[in-house]
Amino acid sequence: MNESEITIKLAEVALSKARADLLDDIVKIGIPSLIAFAGIVSTFLLTKSNQEKDLSIQEINNTHDLNKEKNIRTGELIKNISLRLMELHANTIKYTSLLFAKIDMEKSSIPFSANSRQELSDNYQVLLGSLHDTFEIEAQIYLLGIKDIELEFAKYQLYITNMHANFSPSTGAEKADELINIQEKIREFRESLFKSLSEAYLVV
Repeated sequence: MNESEITIKLAEVALSKARADLLDDIVKIGIPSLIAFAGIVSTFLLTKSNQEKDLSIQEINNTHDLNKEKNIRTGELIKNISLRLMELHANTIKYTSLLFAKIDMEKSSIPFSANSRQELSDNYQVLLGSLHDTFEIEAQIYLLGIKDIELEFAKYQLYITNMHANFSPSTGAEKADELINIQEKIREFRESLFKSLSEAYLVV
């Protein structure tokens, strides 16, 4: 083997050693780098997943809070409407009871005293004031946004208004049957209205 061949052989050996050293360095440096990179990627994905989960939980909580607030307001609104309707109903019953007493006494030829007539007239005016309040009740019912309740209240309101308009304190015995009929309708619509309000209240 001449000198030239020896030189080439030494160069090949050196090159092989360099390759081996390079591969060794790649392994030593590359694997930890890959592990570190994998750690970074997994941390990023985990963080992103946690953030999305947190956002989802926050969104659910916000929706729950909004629904809770809505239910509280709806419940309070229904309770207020119910109280106002009870007041209206009480004034209606008081007035019609006095009017029936007057009619019955007149049928029996029993004098209806001046004090009783004044009480009847006063209650007629109280009922008129309650009818003015029905417009506020109507506005609150519209806030509920429940169509069935709106329609039932409209019927109830119409019959009470008609009763007030057509049965004044001077009403006589000739309209007694008509007054009984309109009272029955008022009671029927009132019961239906309160049933719907109760159902809406229990849902919230």
